[in-house]
Amino acid sequence: METTTLPQVKQAKGERLMTYQVTLCGSDGVVVASDRCEAWQEETGGISRNRVNKLLLDKLSQTAWTFSGGHFSGITARYLRDALEQSPTNDEAAILEMLKESGNKAFRNFASPPKARVTDIVVLVFGKSQRIVRAHPSTETLLEDLEDKCVSGETDSLVNYFPEHFYSRNMCVRELASLAGYAVRMAHELDPKYVDGLDLAIYQNSTGRFQFADRDTCWHGAAKLDDALRQFIKAQALSMPFSQP
Repeated sequence: METTTLPQVKQAKGERLMTYQVTLCGSDGVVVASDRCEAWQEETGGISRNRVNKLLLDKLSQTAWTFSGGHFSGITARYLRDALEQSPTNDEAAILEMLKESGNKAFRNFASPPKARVTDIVVLVFGKSQRIVRAHPSTETLLEDLEDKCVSGETDSLVNYFPEHFYSRNMCVRELASLAGYAVRMAHELDPKYVDGLDLAIYQNSTGRFQFADRDTCWHGAAKLDDALRQFIKAQALSMPFSQP
């Protein structure tokens, strides 16, 4: 798994170590986007950070999943990756059993596992059926089905306005990719210490497989979209008529 070490930072009072991820189903496929910053607190009090892949695909490019919230979600995601590398399959029931066992195994491998945290989340989506499943890793990992879209990580971020307000099930994957990439980029603008980088995977019904989009193109494209929105607001303000007193 690709990993790059980032500079340590200090955690300000009230700050949370968060991530931002979004899964969107559309008219012709699925889009999954995630930031790439993994952070944890050292005994010295500083915050260590890595840039890693928090968006994973199976060998058959049929299934994608993200992890957020804590160490158990990351371990669960990697166990699932290993299981699917050893036994590749398209069978959804089998993959969900692997996901549950991966979450259970993550806890079994700790002598005194702490109580499952509500922030530990793995979100998995099957490209062909567009079925989204959210897993809560624990000694008895729980799975729940979701509809159409899912935001994980910093779920109370102001950025959630964009996928909530602009998302439509009728949007094509190109539109969804712009929306998802923009949401992650804006989460970075609001929380640059803990939300950084972008991975984006697209499942197109026409190709029948997930493919990663070029992360630099998506990252810079999101910045251009933000600039275009600002210019549009400016143009609307300049053309706004004012009534006479």
